[in-house]
This record gives sequence, C-alpha cells and structure tokens, in this order.
Amino acid sequence: MLESVEHFTLVLACELVAAVRALRLRDLVPAGDGELRDFYDRAADRLDPSVADRNLTEDVEVAAALLAGG
Repeated sequence: MLESVEHFTLVLACELVAAVRALRLRDLVPAGDGELRDFYDRAADRLDPSVADRNLTEDVEVAAALLAGG
C-alpha cells in the first residue's frame, strides 16, 4: 500500500512540474487568490524558473516534497 502511495505522489509531482512549466511558457498564472493560486505560488517559488529543455529530476523531487507538505 505504501509503495502505491509513493508512486502516486511521483505521478502527481510530475503533473505539478508540467503544469507550472506550461503556465510559465504561456506567461500565465491561476486567477484569483484562493488555494489554487496559493499552491501555484509556492510551487513556482520552489521550482527552477527555467523552461529550457533539461533534466527535470530535481524539479520532480522538489514538487514531491511540496506535495508531502514540505
């Protein structure tokens, strides 16, 4: 069971990195000032701002820690 939670967290971390990068590429941020915007701001502050083609392992690790409450 714990292993499946770890795998699910990894998938969500990848999705978070992809979403933040996609919004950055279009120069967009979530509208409003609710929980979604707060979480985006936290993620955007901690993820590497570069949208260049590169290895994203470190970003995924940062995103996984953020999802875990870190």
